[in-house]
Amino acid sequence: MGLYRRNLLQGALAGAGALLAQRKGKSQTAPAMQKTVYAWYPARFGTWNTAAIQWDAITHICFRTLDLQADGTVAKPAGNPPAAFVDEAHAHGVKVCVLAWSTNQRNTDSYLANHPSEIVQGMLAYVRENRLDGVSYDDEMIRATNGVTGGPSGPLVNALFKTLYQEFKSASADYHVSFAAPPVISANDRFGSIWFDWAALAGSVDAIVPMLYTANPPSIGWATNAQPLAGSKQTGATVPRDVVTLMSDYYAAMGDQKSKLLLGVNSFPWPGYEFRTRAADRLSATAGAGKTQPFDYMESQAAIYGKRWDSRQQSAWYVYQDGDQFVQGWYDDDHSWAAKLDYVNQEGLGGVGIWVLDGLNDSPQMWDLLRANFGALKTSPRL
Repeated sequence: MGLYRRNLLQGALAGAGALLAQRKGKSQTAPAMQKTVYAWYPARFGTWNTAAIQWDAITHICFRTLDLQADGTVAKPAGNPPAAFVDEAHAHGVKVCVLAWSTNQRNTDSYLANHPSEIVQGMLAYVRENRLDGVSYDDEMIRATNGVTGGPSGPLVNALFKTLYQEFKSASADYHVSFAAPPVISANDRFGSIWFDWAALAGSVDAIVPMLYTANPPSIGWATNAQPLAGSKQTGATVPRDVVTLMSDYYAAMGDQKSKLLLGVNSFPWPGYEFRTRAADRLSATAGAGKTQPFDYMESQAAIYGKRWDSRQQSAWYVYQDGDQFVQGWYDDDHSWAAKLDYVNQEGLGGVGIWVLDGLNDSPQMWDLLRANFGALKTSPRL
């Protein structure tokens, strides 16, 4: 998880807390989702609260975290999960997985080059010890060139995933292996992670989750939603940072394997951006970086200045003049978030990966939207 995502959690939890007052009773039934709903947890690292989780609306819960070390060992900064947490999820038919990452490139380069088998065995031992159901690999420290071998990282990653998948599936065919993948993979984008062989990796996982949560950071340079569905802006150095464009790159790279793709989305509600701009128009150039604002604040500002709807981005927004500049706010309301779920259905994707559940303050509206879109599949015009 990148630093920016960590910084957003505070605002996300505040917005969700206000909606918790509307919470309905938790369902006690097994998941009835027709798509995979893979949720990372918890927002507050090291806590194990589940009071606000409505288990029937998810299929997998993936807690943080294992820390992959240079020597091939696996550190456990959160220790072992409480047995009661695992039992509760299993009682509702939800699979429990663990997220595994690295905190620095030196560790990543070393275990990929010298200890791939040991790293896999360490993850598998942890899963077995705690009666878990799989692992989510989320190492964001991989670069094009491995610092130990001096060669490309791509073949090393392929070999790691092949071993990971074989060892886990040999231990249990029901174990789940996923890859929390980079948001941008286009060679036409200067930030694109172009060193992965996605077609090969797709054969060694159950799911790939492109992490599109903040496709547009607040420093992007124009007023926009953090994760617009479409209609984003292109520059000479970057591709449009929207769901349709970035996921299309994955389709091309993976071939006919859409069912293994889970769209990475923020939980609902989530903070939005407020920008100072030089004009009132959509995609206006900004005067400095945007400011992250809680969901409740965005909704209150929209109520004051008039909530607008951008049909291309499928985003709520508002604008008002302040001196010789304008203030624009862009965020996901319930319609925006539902549009992403509908996109998953329309494209035939495997489901969604949700960053991140809190356990105490998760919004009942989020669970209702998941059920409405994935519990009984609907059809609507393609965007």
